[in-house]
Parts: sequence; C-alpha cells; structure tokens
Amino acid sequence: MVSAASRTADDGRVYYDLEFRVRSLASRQQLAITAAERDDAVEVEWDRRLLTTLGVAGRRLYELRLQTGSTRGGASDEGRARLRTVQESFRCVDAPGEGSR
Repeated sequence: MVSAASRTADDGRVYYDLEFRVRSLASRQQLAITAAERDDAVEVEWDRRLLTTLGVAGRRLYELRLQTGSTRGGASDEGRARLRTVQESFRCVDAPGEGSR
C-alpha cells in the first residue's frame, strides 16, 4: 500500500482513495537445482500502480479502479495529476427509488 486517504466531496459523501503498487517477479531459471541459483535469476516481470476510490450511496458500495504502469521513481507528475483528477471527479449516485438512507 502506497497511500490511503479519505475526503468529503462536494456532494457531501465521504470517499476513500487508496493507492497500491503491485510487482510480479519471475525467475529466468525456474528449473534451477538450488534455491540460490533460482533467486539469482529473478527479475521484475511487470510493475503496476493500482488506484481505487470507494464510496457509498443507497446502502451500496461503489468502486472506481484505475491502473497504470509504474516506472522507476513513480509515474510523471503530469500523469499522477491526471489520475488524481479522475479519482476526485468520481461520484456515487443513488439508484432510482432508493434515496439516501
């Protein structure tokens, strides 16, 4: 987990913003004789950032999921700003006939 925060949006609802970094490691020598030989050949297969925003409306949980590649040192400032704009624009809407409870 990279970060977790809560915020109250202009609609009065509380939203939770979560950010995770997920890496998959793979060995080039999966059939190695010893664990040491296998571990020496480990490399990053893929590296991703997952951003999730959670909100509740009408007794239902809503989730926005965003995924992007993760570069060394993190994504560019411009890319991060765009993703934050998308997260902060997410709004939950009551289903017809439910209303807020």
